[in-house]
Amino acid sequence: MLGLSAVVLIVTVWFTWLPFIPPPPRLPLQRPRAARPRTVRVGVQSIASKITKMVRPGLPIDVRRLGIKGTVVLEVKVDQSFNVSVLRVVQGHPILHTYAERAVNQWKYEPALFQGERISIITTVVVNFD
Repeated sequence: MLGLSAVVLIVTVWFTWLPFIPPPPRLPLQRPRAARPRTVRVGVQSIASKITKMVRPGLPIDVRRLGIKGTVVLEVKVDQSFNVSVLRVVQGHPILHTYAERAVNQWKYEPALFQGERISIITTVVVNFD
């Protein structure tokens, strides 16, 4: 049986003959980038000035004779290619919904950017029929 001094000697020799493995290189700490949102909800006032093409809604003579007036509130999505699509009608006279949607679907907006990249936005649009 080996004595304690022999064991210490064997362990010492063992560790001196192990190949040297350098530690992994230290990488500089990087702050994680914020995840790019795909779609952002934007307020009415902040997006109103970004409209580049606005088509006014037209009403047929029959609807005008009925005296139907008012406003239609729509929730719309503006994609990265500036195309507008109506997601839902929030409020307004049912007869006016179709005419408001037709007009708003032709609108164009300036690009919305987040960290230099285009993103889609969701906003509320108010269409007045006087």
